[in-house]
Amino acid sequence: MSTLVIFKYRRYNPYRNGCACIRSTRTTDNKLDMTTKIMNGVLVACLPLCLVLSACGMGELPPIDLSKSDYLVRSIAVSEPKPSLSGFTFENSAPPPNDIERSAFKTEAIPIKAHTADTVASDLAAYVNNATTHSSHSDQRLIVRLVTADAYFLETVADRAPIVAIFALGGDRTYVMHVRVEFEVEKGGKVARTLTVDEKYTLADGKAGGTPQISASYERLIERYRAEFFRKLDSSLIARYLD
Repeated sequence: MSTLVIFKYRRYNPYRNGCACIRSTRTTDNKLDMTTKIMNGVLVACLPLCLVLSACGMGELPPIDLSKSDYLVRSIAVSEPKPSLSGFTFENSAPPPNDIERSAFKTEAIPIKAHTADTVASDLAAYVNNATTHSSHSDQRLIVRLVTADAYFLETVADRAPIVAIFALGGDRTYVMHVRVEFEVEKGGKVARTLTVDEKYTLADGKAGGTPQISASYERLIERYRAEFFRKLDSSLIARYLD
């Protein structure tokens, strides 16, 4: 007795498993590509915010060469003979810049740590030496007190929004310098006249996209203050308060 064996077979497709593998690999690759794109988007969105936050908490700026505007620290309205002084005293009581408490709902003044008070103090001493002469026979003495010398740039609420910051990163920032100086003129050991100069100087097109831009904008701000502040002293302190 013989047994009939019937074999059922399915035609073998050599590409079947390979195609499945390819489809699986492509699916995985697509997922990885999407994840990478999302992560890159997050990094791009956060980069401007990180730069802003690093500026807000930035430390002291590296030394900045301000000598290009030194020529502005002088008197241009003094006629001979210059006012004479028996002495000149300078007091620097301007506080150093401090870090700010962050707020998401108001415009912030981001302090620039660049020895601004020292720069103004040096400028004042140079100006007085240029605009006056020393004489032991003079009964006139000048006391100068530096009360405020702040420099900062403004950061608005919109500037802190990541999406806005992407487009505003290379945009303009307003820089401000606030200087307050008190002058006392003594005659015969008594205060004869007092003058307070309290001014703010603004640079509307400054940049804040990193330390080099902040340093360059600060240099321009110092130039503006020097050009205007000492011209004001010419017309007030020298012309009206000193003999």
